[in-house]
Amino acid sequence: MTVSHLWYDIKYITMPKKIIVYGDSFSNPTCCKTKCDKMWYRHLSPEHAKADVINRARAGNNTAHMFLEATHDCVTNQQPIHMLVGLGPLQRLPKYTDKWYHEELIKRTEQPGLSDYLEYMQSHTPSDIELMNTEKGRTLVDPLVDMYHPTLLWSNLYKNIIGLDCLAKKHGHHLLVVHMHHPEYEHHADHPLAAPLERMANQCNYVDQQHSCNRVCKQADIRPWDFDMYGAYGHHSTEGQAFFGTHIKRLLAGDE
Repeated sequence: MTVSHLWYDIKYITMPKKIIVYGDSFSNPTCCKTKCDKMWYRHLSPEHAKADVINRARAGNNTAHMFLEATHDCVTNQQPIHMLVGLGPLQRLPKYTDKWYHEELIKRTEQPGLSDYLEYMQSHTPSDIELMNTEKGRTLVDPLVDMYHPTLLWSNLYKNIIGLDCLAKKHGHHLLVVHMHHPEYEHHADHPLAAPLERMANQCNYVDQQHSCNRVCKQADIRPWDFDMYGAYGHHSTEGQAFFGTHIKRLLAGDE
C-alpha cells in the first residue's frame, strides 16, 4: 500500500473548512450509534475536528453513486472542499428511481442542489443466488453474475479514484478514499486490466483494503456496537471510529 508521502505535511496547510463525506451506513453517524464529532475523520487533524461537515453517507449506498456525488460536488463548489469517500461493499450496482423524461421530477427551488435528489439514487444489492451461482447454465440469473466480476468491480473503483483525484486537484479540492467495510472477493493482482489502474490509484490519496476500518478494528479486538447481530462485520461506534481515524492519521503521516 502506497500513500502519497507529502499529503499530510503539505495539503493540511490549506485545509478546507468544509468536509463532505460520501459512503454508506458505515460512514453514517446515526447508523454507527455515535455523533459527527466522534467519527473517524475528526481524528485526522485539528482542522478536521473543527471543519463543517456535510454527510451524504446513507445505508445501502453504492460505490458508483459515491463517486458520482463527489464529482458533482467537485465541479459545483467554488471554494475548496475536502471530499472523504468511505467505501462499503463493492457489489452494489447503481440505479436511479425517479420517473423518465417529462415525468421526471425537477425541483424548482431557489437553490437546487444534489441533496434534493439523493432519495432517487439507490442501489441494487445482489442476492445470494447472484453472488454464489458461478456455474454456467443453472438458472436465469447467471448473466448477472458477470456484473459482479471482481476484476470489473476493482478496475472501476481504481478508475474512479484516479479520475476524481485528477479533477479534485484541478479544482483545488482535497480527496481521501478509504475502505470502511471489505467483504469482497479479491481480483488477480497481475491482471492486465486491473494492475496498472491499481498502481496509479495507489499514487493518489487512497488507503487500500488492507487498512479498512473493519479490518484494523478486528485486529485490535474492538467490537462493533451491533456485534450481536452482524458479528465483526457490524458498524463501529465511538471507540472504533477513534481507533480507525488515528490509524489513518499515522498512515498519512508516514508513521506506519
